[in-house]
Amino acid sequence: YVPKRLEFSARLQALVDSLDHGIDPGMFSQEVDRLRADIEGRTFEGAVTKPLTVSVGVAGFPSDAMTAVGLVEAADLALYTAKHTGRNRAVAYSKVQSSLRIEDGERADVEARQLEALERTIAGRDFGIVYQPIVHAESGTPIGFEALCRPRASEFPNPMVLIQTAVRCGRIGPLGRAPRGASVDALEGATEGSVMFLNVHPYELCDPEFAAIESFIAQWAGRVVFEITEVGRIDDIGHVR
Repeated sequence: YVPKRLEFSARLQALVDSLDHGIDPGMFSQEVDRLRADIEGRTFEGAVTKPLTVSVGVAGFPSDAMTAVGLVEAADLALYTAKHTGRNRAVAYSKVQSSLRIEDGERADVEARQLEALERTIAGRDFGIVYQPIVHAESGTPIGFEALCRPRASEFPNPMVLIQTAVRCGRIGPLGRAPRGASVDALEGATEGSVMFLNVHPYELCDPEFAAIESFIAQWAGRVVFEITEVGRIDDIGHVR
């Protein structure tokens, strides 16, 4: 038990060290969520028979707080959210969470429902895919299509809300894989030589599964183009490289 505990402590410290200065809470949440999933899938010697899980709250300086006390408070609120929306998850701080400790928790309830709806969306692929044609400027002939995800859950009035929710709890990787897998199926019946454009969040560039080329993408390697979604940006080029 102790060696494994030390192993996870070392891995968590390595995450902090790898992000260097100016930690992005959303990206860090994604890294922590992978560690959380690893812990959930392991058996620890001497532990109770019930699987061990962890809940994590993440906050960053200076985006969420400007003082040490404020930073701890923000992380504590994020942890409070993680525990009260099902546990066994990593959640990055958002200003909405401050209402969790206020009598009127209506806004906090909305966030809790969104976190729960996110997992349903990923597990059940509960979204639609629409294809926007990309045409040749002179001939007007379609040369490709951009696949766009449209969530069905009422908790997500638009894709932006869905993406922001996934970023807060480190689930942007699993969320991105779900629609990509559904989108490339359309290439089976597409015009020969046409290209599929798929949006990718900057955080996914640090996802080992994405970097290894997902199996469902590999067969279409010559007909898929990745583009960075306009809802995200790359702030730390060095870390992404």
